[in-house]
Amino acid sequence: MTWIVGIDLRPLSHGALQFATWVAANAVAGEAEDRFVPVHVLEQEHLRSMLRYHHLDEVVEAAREEAKRTLESEGRSEWIRDLQLVQAVRAEESLEFARASAGAAAIIIGRVAGRGDRPMVRLGRVARRLLRNLPSPVVVVPPDLRFADVGPGPVVALTSVADDALEASRFAAAVARHTGRKLALVHVVRHPAEGGLPFMASTSLERARLDEVRYGEHELAAWVASAGLQPDSTTVLQGNVIDQAITFAETQRSPLLVVGARRRTGVDRMLMPSIGRELAAAAGVPVAVVPAGA
Repeated sequence: MTWIVGIDLRPLSHGALQFATWVAANAVAGEAEDRFVPVHVLEQEHLRSMLRYHHLDEVVEAAREEAKRTLESEGRSEWIRDLQLVQAVRAEESLEFARASAGAAAIIIGRVAGRGDRPMVRLGRVARRLLRNLPSPVVVVPPDLRFADVGPGPVVALTSVADDALEASRFAAAVARHTGRKLALVHVVRHPAEGGLPFMASTSLERARLDEVRYGEHELAAWVASAGLQPDSTTVLQGNVIDQAITFAETQRSPLLVVGARRRTGVDRMLMPSIGRELAAAAGVPVAVVPAGA
């Protein structure tokens, strides 16, 4: 598999590089050899201030040397031969262009918030824009993730049992197969108490709760069969989808939580909440957000 790794030249890249290192170290025999293409984008708005004092060639060379030092400090000096420095208006567009040109499976990028942190800004500008446009799979990694932190559990795919989850589940299956991990499919159904009738008798609420779970299990089994997937386990959870998915992935010590996303345009893309973006911003494990039809 080929992967694009966004290099930030700040500590924010540490987790992304550590996760990429884990992928490389866990590829099973018989799978295609991994190739990692580190990409650092020099955006025009940042270049403009430095060009008052330095020639463009000086700035580019300084960035290249710092990118090399970053890779060497992470023990990934062999990736320097594929290092790309790109000048562009928008970093996310250059990262996607690099991914398409290399035929890469996904873009791996760091976020701002560490595991357990809840700062005002969690994703960072480039990660946020990538997830908003989402032209291809994007893996978002906490900046403080270490190689030893990547869990030994299954790759977890969160499914809505709709078409927008199919490519995400296939992506999760491919990563699980590539790294020798099991595949766990998870579907989250609502809790009846969330429907605005918590004052009803507890026996009625419990019946409604069990009915929701049973119906969810039936839906999940039918969806898995129709999609031709072969997960190692299927689980139906109940409650808030963000909380349940994160808790399940972290409890299972999953190396990767995968979620699908509909392609959105215009106002919908700007205003509608995205489960993928929320998971990528808050989860303590790496999160892959995969567009429908990727």
